Amino acid sequence: MQGLTLLQPGRFHDDQFLWLRHNTMRSFIFESPVGEIAKGMMRGKLARLFYDQLLVKEPGTRTTTPWHNDHSYWQLSGDQVISVWLALDPVPESSCVQYVKGSHKWRLLHRIASFSGDEDRYKSDMTDSLPDIPNIDEKLDELTLLKWDMEPGDCLIHHSFAVHGAPGIGEASGRRRGYATRWVGESVKFDPRPGTMHYVWLKAGIDAALQPAPIKVLDFYLHDKVDLTNPSNSTVVLVAGPKNLQFGAVLVIDDVLTKGPSRDSEIVGRAKGTYISDDSTNTTTGLFLTFVAVFKDGTMSMYGQDNIFDEVRELAVIGGTGAYRFASGTEMGAKMVIQDDYFQSDQKAFGVQHSKSLLLLSIDLADFSCPAASALGFLIVLVVVAVYGSMDSDLRGQTT
Repeated sequence: MQGLTLLQPGRFHDDQFLWLRHNTMRSFIFESPVGEIAKGMMRGKLARLFYDQLLVKEPGTRTTTPWHNDHSYWQLSGDQVISVWLALDPVPESSCVQYVKGSHKWRLLHRIASFSGDEDRYKSDMTDSLPDIPNIDEKLDELTLLKWDMEPGDCLIHHSFAVHGAPGIGEASGRRRGYATRWVGESVKFDPRPGTMHYVWLKAGIDAALQPAPIKVLDFYLHDKVDLTNPSNSTVVLVAGPKNLQFGAVLVIDDVLTKGPSRDSEIVGRAKGTYISDDSTNTTTGLFLTFVAVFKDGTMSMYGQDNIFDEVRELAVIGGTGAYRFASGTEMGAKMVIQDDYFQSDQKAFGVQHSKSLLLLSIDLADFSCPAASALGFLIVLVVVAVYGSMDSDLRGQTT
């Protein structure tokens, strides 16, 4: 830690993103149990590092840390946001961080100010319209403050909406150093509200890794085949009725996904699922589809109503495994060509961006033939918009 905090008496200082430059911080984040502790406190499936921060008060720093919550400063939305505050020096209760008990339940977004005195640092029309933080000092008779003596190695963990502050320290007191790591869970979304630290970091050339990921377009062709020679589509149940011969039919698929339109092009995955015809009033539509795209590094699941003759159809992306463990979003069908009847639509559909990371998956559905329709074939382009915990995987590799 030496070399980071050689400061003059009576001064407050902080630094951020130290883990990118200092092995001590990097080791603490990646080799200590702090990540597991953060995950457990958030009751989440994972914990992602948002950023780290060193906060230093030199002896004689009379300036207090004003009452605030962290969430108002951060470009985040969601409930799984916490800080782990690690004491690096002995901290008496009189100069420790103090918390307003229960204030995390207020869910308050308040007008923010810079601790450095730079009043224009977070200035924007939006932040100026927010309410001020309540005057905690005037309400001490109504509120309960939580504070503790701390020794080096002790940790405080608080929610991002918890209102907290800290008093100044006298000249007889020792230096007070606290190392805070900020963590987010899988439900947290990027929310670049004006006036948040996101824009301060961008001006400083810092990428907090929460900017929307670039859209990644992947073109897949799905080959679905129903005939007597190596079918990839098989009827499990076929119920005959006076109005609709297809109603109640159940089919299963195990279709190949290829990189190009030819069945002989590179295989990138498989599409496995179930069709259930659930429309008693229409002879050809109303398929309820459970669809799983299987790739070498995970699977992606889709679920919903699929009318094969609609130019645009939509399914929900409901999850996945492996690289797509937290997939969510929508699947859009945007183009269909029925080869025998020369029907074609070039209408283009776009997925709506819901959060930080988007993946567009284009799938062509080709070589489908149905005996009841005289070996009718069609080509469909499906656009899948999904949100992932990781965008690092290359989906174009061969399946195993």
